[in-house]
Amino acid sequence: MKTRELSRARIGKVKPPAFDHINRQIPPEPHTAMYVWHKYWSRKTWNVVGDHIKAYTKPHQIVFDPFAGSGVVAVEAARNKRRAIVCDLNPIASHITELTLQRVDTLKSLKLSTVFGIGCRNTLKNFTQSTV
Repeated sequence: MKTRELSRARIGKVKPPAFDHINRQIPPEPHTAMYVWHKYWSRKTWNVVGDHIKAYTKPHQIVFDPFAGSGVVAVEAARNKRRAIVCDLNPIASHITELTLQRVDTLKSLKLSTVFGIGCRNTLKNFTQSTV
């Protein structure tokens, strides 16, 4: 555009989206098993993060977390039907996030735990019989 055209151009006002801001304290809840399987130092309180995601995004929108840490934002976004883009410079943090979000085949997991349990019982039984 030329300068004359720019001076005649009408630019509409951009209206920011309306939000119902969180104007209350959100009491932190204890971490569930999903978040305590690792000892990453920057674990955020999951319910507070979840409430913020629900308040400031709509379902299927994208949540961006450039400092993902242990992936609490990614997990809470997925739990609340949002998509997430997360990254972290620390490769350990990225790996923890990937493992936390990985789907688990519960039937396969149950079979493996049963087989593992039987194997442990037999090993312990053989060990106690051979030492007595």
